[in-house]
Amino acid sequence: MHVVTLGPAGTYSHRAAQSIADEGAVSFRESVTEIVAAVADGEFERGVVPVENSIEGSVDESLDALADREVSVVQEIVSPIRHALLAREPEFDTVASHPQALAQCREYLTENYPDVAQEAVASTARGVERARKDPSVAAIGHPANAGSPGQADDDAHPLQRIAENIQDRDSNATRFLVVAPRASARRPAGKPASSSTPARTTPASCSNCWRRSRTGTSTSPGSSRGRAAAASATTASTSTSRRACTRPALRRRWRRSKRSVPTVGSADSAPTTPTTSSSSGLPGRSRFPWR
Repeated sequence: MHVVTLGPAGTYSHRAAQSIADEGAVSFRESVTEIVAAVADGEFERGVVPVENSIEGSVDESLDALADREVSVVQEIVSPIRHALLAREPEFDTVASHPQALAQCREYLTENYPDVAQEAVASTARGVERARKDPSVAAIGHPANAGSPGQADDDAHPLQRIAENIQDRDSNATRFLVVAPRASARRPAGKPASSSTPARTTPASCSNCWRRSRTGTSTSPGSSRGRAAAASATTASTSTSRRACTRPALRRRWRRSKRSVPTVGSADSAPTTPTTSSSSGLPGRSRFPWR
């Protein structure tokens, strides 16, 4: 996989990109905006950009570039940041590094080098290049950038590690996002969608099930759909019978029962108080429906 990230070689972005790229398949750009644009245009399969630091917060340039271009975030990489002060000589006049690196070492620089100027450059690796060529310049970067340069350069000199772990917080870490062209991040054509997402039941589908149960278009009683339709039909029938038992109907039944009760004192007279036994023989039930 060919990956593009912030250059030159030796940046923290470069180390993050190496974790996902094929060997030797890492290219560099001078800014995050150029990286995202190159990925969006299809020049590279992936791009690695810093998006957030645990000390300084979000990287505004990355957020703006991601919002302006059609790319998809496919992965994230969290990398611990361990800064070192690198220089050719112990004495120097300027510290050059990426603005985020300078900010992450603000307390150390203020306490130990209050009179040294700070110069913001495009990346930590650019600051290392400045320090290799100018003895009056120090750099903030990864400790592995010390020593001799990786490629032959008459103007480049080895650097010393003046100090290590100079970041203001030991928990310093940067989150990188891996971006891909929008088209390549989509699901390939013909590939079935994941079946892990359950189907949602909408009110419309529920009403359709009720209509099928009312019209008798359900499947066999043994199936799950048939059982659901039967239950719906039973519920509908019960609701209908309850609606039919209205108050006027109760009054009519009460009048009929009054006419059928014998008068008091006759030979066939019976107690006028309703009994508590029903025709079913169960005690505690009145034979009059309104009781």
